[in-house]
Amino acid sequence: MGGIDLDDIKFRKNIKKLKRESWFRELSDNGIYYEKIYQNQEFQYYLRQDNIVEKVINDEKERSYLISLIK
Repeated sequence: MGGIDLDDIKFRKNIKKLKRESWFRELSDNGIYYEKIYQNQEFQYYLRQDNIVEKVINDEKERSYLISLIK
């Protein structure tokens, strides 16, 4: 049986939270980066961490690392 696993649900929820941030919305609205966001396994693994969205929002170093994964 197919379906969405818990990791995929966590990834999608974190993407949704990040889209509230203007800097991430600009990246995700760009077609090139949009594709990288959803196809980059390292990026997806990074976003599945607990509390990662809060870290990215509040820590410039974490934000820079996240952006480097999709650029």
